Amino acid sequence: MASVKEVLKASMGYKFPDATVTLILEEHGLAPDAPRESSNIDQTKSMDLSRAALLDFLITLPKSVRELDYQITQQDADALSDMRRRILAKWGIIEPVGDSGFVDLSNTH
Repeated sequence: MASVKEVLKASMGYKFPDATVTLILEEHGLAPDAPRESSNIDQTKSMDLSRAALLDFLITLPKSVRELDYQITQQDADALSDMRRRILAKWGIIEPVGDSGFVDLSNTH
């Protein structure tokens, strides 16, 4: 049986620092090495909240950085934020949609 950490990392489709995943799981009350029990609703909710937290982390990271021209390509913050909102809405957590503090630097010259 896979651990909650293994399942979370496999379900995200992105690579995250191991310490970040561990920290986020522990912040949501999960032991990273605990076995994943899909029938456990509390664990499932904590896993989803951990996914949302990892999406927050991902939004702040650049997708790529080029040094020659110094260009930063950012993640698609809107798509990731929408995905995060859907995960939270599944558990009745509704956040107001408003102006984000996120600044898109990809089109500034």
